[in-house]
Amino acid sequence: VVLACVGLLSLGSFLLARRTREIGVRKALGATTMTVARLLSKEMIGPVLIANLIAWPIAYWSMSRWLENYIYRTTTHPALFLIVGVVSLLLAQLVVSYHTLRAAGRNPVDALRYE
Repeated sequence: VVLACVGLLSLGSFLLARRTREIGVRKALGATTMTVARLLSKEMIGPVLIANLIAWPIAYWSMSRWLENYIYRTTTHPALFLIVGVVSLLLAQLVVSYHTLRAAGRNPVDALRYE
């Protein structure tokens, strides 16, 4: 889980570095922090949703197979997968908001200056 969070943090950093000039132009033209946050959220939340949709059937199948070997069997509930999906989306949103606040706090002129 920690490794996945670090990967999510680095993905957010990469997206922000790639779009620094675009964010600077948007901020210079009067965009609010919320519009920049929505812009970055759309790009980050999509892959997290797709990863959840791919992982849920695989996790359900593997957990069912693994739990069959025990004497006292238990079942997996769909609510467990929904809770994990919501937590992963919240973590992704937390990472995006951290990077957005960092980008919004910068001066747009610094992002637009040629290096």
